[in-house]
Amino acid sequence: MNKQAPVLDLRNITKSYPQGHETLTILKKCSFKIYPGEIVGLLGVSGSGKSSLLHIAGLLDAPTEGTVLIKGIQIENQKDALQTKWRNESIGFVYQFHHLLPEFTALENVMLPQLMKGIAFKQAEKKAQHALETLGLRDRLLHFPSELSGGEQQRVAIARAFINDPALILADEPTGNLDLATAHKVFDLFLTFAKENGVACLIATHDQALAKKMDRMVELQDGSLVERHR
Repeated sequence: MNKQAPVLDLRNITKSYPQGHETLTILKKCSFKIYPGEIVGLLGVSGSGKSSLLHIAGLLDAPTEGTVLIKGIQIENQKDALQTKWRNESIGFVYQFHHLLPEFTALENVMLPQLMKGIAFKQAEKKAQHALETLGLRDRLLHFPSELSGGEQQRVAIARAFINDPALILADEPTGNLDLATAHKVFDLFLTFAKENGVACLIATHDQALAKKMDRMVELQDGSLVERHR
């Protein structure tokens, strides 16, 4: 039994969309907790609602019903400005496609979230450099995204997600755009980085081999969230 307070606590999350004269329910009373330093795989077939659940957990979308608590604070009904503050300060995102800004170097891409937070330039530069070096990109700091391989670009995106010391990382198929060997290499770096920083991670993936590297797995089945045993 984990005695720490959960970083993310989803309670009876339901998400429905109008579809013509009917209602399509994607998520049905999904409840889930994730604790500091815990890495959890989110499984489910395409269209099962993984991205919808991640968007709700990341305050990018609101549930139709249910409660979202981050670090014990109920968030989903807060004003947009407060939700944005929580999202920027407590949550990091990694997507299948890295979304790096092409006109900035790897170092600058990672520095940006810190500069937006008001961190001094030299301090942001030093921290971004350390993060990229930790992820094996010492020789790529001043390269632009177009000059990096797919695996290198995704490592830059991972460094950017972690740079503001979030309590929670949400990742949606973070290695889905990479070949198998590169995917496992990048994912292993991701897991090591997460563990060293004590960050809770919820990672959507369809790759069973990757999922087995995580602390535990949950799966969306017909809109319901169930614990998945190895």
